[in-house]
Amino acid sequence: MLCFYCGCLQVLVVGDSHARRLRDQAGTYFSLRNFQMEFRCKGGARLSFLTVPESQEHYDLIIFMIGSNDLGDGISPSSIYAHLKGYANEYLEFAEKVVIMTIFPRSNPSYMLRLAELNNLITRNTSNTIVGWRWSKKFDRHMIQHQDGVHLTDKSYRKACKYIASPVFLFCKPSNKLPKL
Repeated sequence: MLCFYCGCLQVLVVGDSHARRLRDQAGTYFSLRNFQMEFRCKGGARLSFLTVPESQEHYDLIIFMIGSNDLGDGISPSSIYAHLKGYANEYLEFAEKVVIMTIFPRSNPSYMLRLAELNNLITRNTSNTIVGWRWSKKFDRHMIQHQDGVHLTDKSYRKACKYIASPVFLFCKPSNKLPKL
């Protein structure tokens, strides 16, 4: 629903520490655009964090940035995807579209094998209302230079701002349809 005061799109990002770090690096990037971004994120969040709160407001677009901790815990990619899709269907009651962002890489080799499977599930199984969105190919495990082997560098999160804004810009187009990727 367009904001009553400024006519901009209302966007909610729900996610884990990657979403929080992205929010922290965004600065004025989002506020200068014709959309209002709200972040509901928690470091270490698992898929259960996606449970729809009772006071859920309506948004034009909801973006999920979550699943990396579940994958790191050894949960299967198919199970994670099923949960993401289930939560996305629940959130459609409060949004026109839900975008599921692919998961960022980590430095762990076994994680990377499962990551490829999960990201393929996310991007291959899209519809007009639930869209899987791939980060730029520039975001590979070489972008992870943080000491913990899990997070991107601050510079990489700043670069990621434009990639998370991409589905929002496409949503603003007159056709109001996100493409299947």
